[in-house]
Amino acid sequence: MQSEKIRLYEDRDDVTLTTYVLDDSPEMLKGKKRFALELS
Repeated sequence: MQSEKIRLYEDRDDVTLTTYVLDDSPEMLKGKKRFALELS
């Protein structure tokens, strides 16, 4: 899994966006497309 924490304002550490991307797994979807979810 890859994750990245993005600060939305340079001067504020308490306002962030955290992203998660799961690695492909032969046990789960075997390369099939997965859904994406965006919250705003």
